[in-house]
Amino acid sequence: MKFTFNERPSKGDQGKFELLEPGFYTLTILETYTENQEGKPYKTKAGIDYIRVVCVEKESGLRIFHQVYLDAGQSVKVWYFLKAIGLEPTSHEVDINPAEWIGRMFRGKVGKRTDNEGVERNTILTCNPLPGEQPEEKNPEPEPKKTWADEDEDEDVPF
Repeated sequence: MKFTFNERPSKGDQGKFELLEPGFYTLTILETYTENQEGKPYKTKAGIDYIRVVCVEKESGLRIFHQVYLDAGQSVKVWYFLKAIGLEPTSHEVDINPAEWIGRMFRGKVGKRTDNEGVERNTILTCNPLPGEQPEEKNPEPEPKKTWADEDEDEDVPF
């Protein structure tokens, strides 16, 4: 089936996205990618593998892209991300399966950044577990202070 365009978008129209205002949002992971369209693994210029994560914001339905860099020097970021999506590592070494992340929810702090082409985009700054998903730490109740009346009860009184 053939289709002919009457007009094409101008350069100024390309790259405009609806953006979320900076703040905390509930996000769900829709897709994860370890390879680009040519089938090559995602790697930074420095040779660090990364996973491309596509998230959707719960209320607006807007999509936000995130990258999880598998950098040993920054492994605490990976640990926090896995904890946020409910897969907290229990050992020093883990097998990462990005397909397992799909459908998982987390609370993300979203900000704005301008990319290399001057287009403003949302970015996920921090990832946190959903409220109520983590057990609360209980603080031990302090022992009641003893009064002079309590001290008298401890003494043996001869009758």
